Amino acid sequence: MDFCRFIINFCCLIFTVNAATRCVRASGRVECPTDNDMASNVEVRLLDRDSLPWETDDLMGSTLTDANGNYIVEGCGDDVFNWNDPDPYIELKHRCPLPGHTVTIPHRFKEIEIAHKFLPEKIVEVQNVRLDLDN
Repeated sequence: MDFCRFIINFCCLIFTVNAATRCVRASGRVECPTDNDMASNVEVRLLDRDSLPWETDDLMGSTLTDANGNYIVEGCGDDVFNWNDPDPYIELKHRCPLPGHTVTIPHRFKEIEIAHKFLPEKIVEVQNVRLDLDN
């Protein structure tokens, strides 16, 4: 009987918990010195890092870079409890060759930590990122 009461109370707690939804807008530029054309159409994903082992990071927004490697990506994410803001970061999916190479067949990924600045007050300006270098 106590176990049933515990389950009911736990379920009620889960359904009454508020989540903190926060939005992020980030702008930046990617460069590929080994092949300038590879800086365009790079997939830019804005993600919310979830630290629990059974969770996957949540997609907040995505975009592609323009012909010059510029991007603006924005989106919203939420975490459980009002005091727990999303932990945004950027993931770049690209095919920029490593230095000394001319071709990259598989896609490569680069992760960029960004400041925890949320809209409407702040826009995150990300430093220029060289895709040819490993993290």
